[in-house]
Amino acid sequence: MRNQEATPRPRRSTEKASFTQERCNVERDDSDEDLGGQRNSDPKEFPFPIWSLYSSLWKAIIRPPRSDYTVDQMGPVRFRLPPFSPAQAASLGAPPRSAGENGVYERRDFRIWNNHGQAISCSHFLPSDTFEPLPCVVYLHGSSSSRMDVFPVLPALLRCHVSVFAFDFAGSGQSQGEFVSLGYYEEQDIECVLRYLRRLDIVSTVGLWGRSMGAVAALIRATQDPELGACVFESPFADFSSLVKGTIANYVSPIPDFITDMALSIVSREVLQRHGFDPRWLQPIKQAPWGICSALFGAASEDTLVPFSHVKGLSEAWGGECSLRVFEGSHCETRPECWLWEAVDFITSELHMAEELQVVADRVVHTAFERGHTESLRGPCLSRTITRSSSEADELTPRCSPQQPDPKGDVLLPEKLMCAVEEHLQQIGHGKVIEQSVTAAIEEYLHRCASEDWQRTASDSTTASVLRTVI
Repeated sequence: MRNQEATPRPRRSTEKASFTQERCNVERDDSDEDLGGQRNSDPKEFPFPIWSLYSSLWKAIIRPPRSDYTVDQMGPVRFRLPPFSPAQAASLGAPPRSAGENGVYERRDFRIWNNHGQAISCSHFLPSDTFEPLPCVVYLHGSSSSRMDVFPVLPALLRCHVSVFAFDFAGSGQSQGEFVSLGYYEEQDIECVLRYLRRLDIVSTVGLWGRSMGAVAALIRATQDPELGACVFESPFADFSSLVKGTIANYVSPIPDFITDMALSIVSREVLQRHGFDPRWLQPIKQAPWGICSALFGAASEDTLVPFSHVKGLSEAWGGECSLRVFEGSHCETRPECWLWEAVDFITSELHMAEELQVVADRVVHTAFERGHTESLRGPCLSRTITRSSSEADELTPRCSPQQPDPKGDVLLPEKLMCAVEEHLQQIGHGKVIEQSVTAAIEEYLHRCASEDWQRTASDSTTASVLRTVI
């Protein structure tokens, strides 16, 4: 039986490995045998040019070249960033909070296990002397990449007073697993990471920053997780089938649609047999309307792998507030600094604001229990409700509980605060059912916060700016 190599195509010098580029540069080997023990037919025996891509195409979908690196290449576990002056920040378009002296940071390396029992290699970057909770940005790499991709954006994020979490998806880098899935199983890895982070006392709010495959996985996860503070999606595709058809059209002379559909069907069946999912199931455009967190979509102007139409369609379908930006470069090129700082400013601002709203929510809930206005609580934003017994309420420890005099005048309650209150209640109530409303307690609390005396006391608090906008 012959064992032939597929003829390689030249790789673009400006592009790194990706699931579409590597499809023509993968050798045939004994893994080309199907589950029945018989070798697939030699693609060169078929008259149509699409079949010459068969072996390399399915491998490019679930087994692109794996990123190979060592932990030593990640640098020292303790490091210091150079000072960043306000003038430097202004010249680069960086947010003002990024300027100033920086302390010592550390990297904590460890492993967690995903839902399939595979070990996921993780790194958490944070200030070495931190004791207070900080927002956390989870960076998600692309296909044929690893957590090493976080380093171009890491200094900018750390300067904006957030911690950064990076990990290798299953099947990538140093994590266990044989295959990747372009976002299908990676979304479940993100779920495990979020579950871990939300147990930490040093993490407050969490946001996702994904690129290519990581952006698709982040988008799918964000549509199912209302507690995320913000997301950045770089070059996500909207529909796998249309993406592959467009890519084939770029590399192969025009062929009838029915041949392309037939080839995609056969390759998808191969992927399903080997990895348990059909890549045609990946249709983020159908899930985007369920997203509610603030999002920033980014598209490269010269991206021939994920066309601009995919990113634009996702941004238009997104259910929450979002913006779309186009930056120079191709799919895998280093991102320009103007985009980097805009994305950093967006996600860190949203996470810090969400953190401040969470502080207010803590105060609202504590006040409701403290004054005995509610034995059970329910809010207007979420369909799920919870309850707390009086003994549980006594054990609640707020982040702060100032004493304020009675207020005067009316107060407008923003929708985000109401949602933050209910999300907080959901966290502390462990899924129990609530019967009555806390609206009256919230309004009374905010009336008290409107006192001029209290605002003088809280002027140095991180929540002061939020409360002023509320009032």
